[in-house]
Amino acid sequence: MIKTVLEKLFYKEKPQPIPQEIKNSIKGTFGEVRQEFKLEYLPRENYKVINNIIIPNRQATSQIDHLVISNYGIFVIENKNYSGNIYGSEYDKTWTQVMGKYKNKFYNPLLQNYGHIKAIEEIIGINKHIYSVVVFSDRAILRKVEITNQRNIKVINEIDLLNLIKEYKEIVLTNSQVNEIRDKIFESMATVSQSNISHVKNITTQLDSDSCPRCGGKLVNRKGQYGDFLGCSNFPKCKYTKKL
Repeated sequence: MIKTVLEKLFYKEKPQPIPQEIKNSIKGTFGEVRQEFKLEYLPRENYKVINNIIIPNRQATSQIDHLVISNYGIFVIENKNYSGNIYGSEYDKTWTQVMGKYKNKFYNPLLQNYGHIKAIEEIIGINKHIYSVVVFSDRAILRKVEITNQRNIKVINEIDLLNLIKEYKEIVLTNSQVNEIRDKIFESMATVSQSNISHVKNITTQLDSDSCPRCGGKLVNRKGQYGDFLGCSNFPKCKYTKKL
């Protein structure tokens, strides 16, 4: 009996491992919060910052991490809170994260941000002076990231974000234009229903739905005792599964 009491007092079950997809979601949220904090340092008289934007597009909705509207242009910012070595080019479908022996393929964030920019252009009626900015964690090393359009497309570490925005000094939008663009974005956000907001969470995960979140392998349809499911093509090395 004493043994039982002592076990209840001092014994703790071994914690269960956190799934990789949940870890990625938590990391992404922390990354967005850090960028929000940094963007607050931009002078408010010249820069209008909107965070966590959900707006309609031709298919459904687009979710944008940060939008900076200024006299010097419009900055569409996509966060990627990844660490390790990053490889990719402007036109690749997927990029690669390498950490030692671990490799993870993820959807090209520039292509993702391109869709966001098209949605914004549709709303504001302007298709110039819009800059695509992909921000990686300072723990990431942009080992080989190839970009041809260096003026309108930037891939940087988060430490360089504010300096990058401030590099654009040519006035291309008046104060009234800046305010008008901001108002159009807010009006568009107001039209998105709660069902759309729930739906966009599914859309953003669909970008990587054909890749295993653990090892980057391709997910393939398999049949099991309890029905169909998705399994990693690298089985048995990787035993990740996902219910259909």
